[in-house]
Amino acid sequence: MVGIIKFLKGYVRIRVWGYSPERFMNLCGNHDILLWNIVNHGDYYTMCVSIKGFFSLKNCLKKTGTRLRIEKRYGLPFLLPMVRKRKIFAIGFAGCFLFLCFMSRFIWAIDIEGNLTVTDDVFLDFLEQNGIQAGMRRDAVVSPTLEEKIRERFDIITWTSVQLDGTRLVIQVKENEHPGEVQKEEQEGEAGRNLLADADGVIVKMITRTGVPLKKPGDEVKRGELLVQGQVPILNEDGTIRRYEYCEADADIFIQYRYPVREKLPSTYIAKEYTGRLKKQPFFRTMKKEYRLPQGKAYSYCDMVTEERQIRLFGNLYLPLIVGKTTYREYLPTELSYSSREAGELLKGRLAKLVLTLEEKGVQIIQKDVKIVTNTKYYILKGNFTVISQAVVSVPIEKDQTGIMPEESKP
Repeated sequence: MVGIIKFLKGYVRIRVWGYSPERFMNLCGNHDILLWNIVNHGDYYTMCVSIKGFFSLKNCLKKTGTRLRIEKRYGLPFLLPMVRKRKIFAIGFAGCFLFLCFMSRFIWAIDIEGNLTVTDDVFLDFLEQNGIQAGMRRDAVVSPTLEEKIRERFDIITWTSVQLDGTRLVIQVKENEHPGEVQKEEQEGEAGRNLLADADGVIVKMITRTGVPLKKPGDEVKRGELLVQGQVPILNEDGTIRRYEYCEADADIFIQYRYPVREKLPSTYIAKEYTGRLKKQPFFRTMKKEYRLPQGKAYSYCDMVTEERQIRLFGNLYLPLIVGKTTYREYLPTELSYSSREAGELLKGRLAKLVLTLEEKGVQIIQKDVKIVTNTKYYILKGNFTVISQAVVSVPIEKDQTGIMPEESKP
């Protein structure tokens, strides 16, 4: 917007030299004469000044003993004399100005910032379902309402900001860094939760904080077996059960179990031998249709790389036009076979990534028992890890269990 105002009022780029250009610039500041794009060239300075400011420089030049020269003129006032002689240009210029004014009333780009868990595609689908899309009117966007809808739809998002920047809609979000807290809030209001085993193994350590433990260290457990019950019995004086209170079972339970490992690598692969030949195909796209220039006969085998950008003016005035090019790079495919050593190195690399992933999840690996076998088509790395981790899962107590008083405890 500032650039448009400067263009309409007109400005010039000047060269200043002489006794004290620095004092000249200070005097301009004291007299409220705006200078911008100031560049020091050693023996002289260049800078821009408005037409009105230019005619106010006489006293500053006289007091500082500096001289100036106009290098270039910019803006509408310097175009008008030329436009008067060329009516078609004037009509085209006016039409272009009206077109830009009309297009600036709509949104032509949507940018989403700060989202990691929620992908752009999911976010854009949600926005489209709520009537937010490229091509809509700017005044149809109600920022507070849209912010509230985003927070309601995505529980992991804790903060949102919706702003209009020219013809661009900028949506900034912040995701919850501790998603477990959201899950805990969702669990509030439930009757209670149990802890179940998530793997077949042996309990090596168990510390119960809330709930009734049904297992102890050294016990073997099966996947899905109840470990800590969130249904706490309240006894009568004679030892019979009067009622149950429900809580969220909480415990540190470490289970030792076998973690199966299997990685498969094809014995052959396709190598690309590039010929050095390539073709470039320019294109442009509107919001709904794409147009490409003919590129001739396509290569049978090639890599394709597409580069594109959306046209914008004055920094933030986006237009519904995307231009770009697609580069096709030819190659000849050659089928090669992995040697036993190459296959072993690749499978070991995958195994190292798997180990790193497990360690990041807090899984302790105490033994590895894996081997590589081959057949006519694949190299296969298979075996088991012996690991220790908190392999438990928290599940809600079934509704038909809540509030039921056992027969022997009924009065």
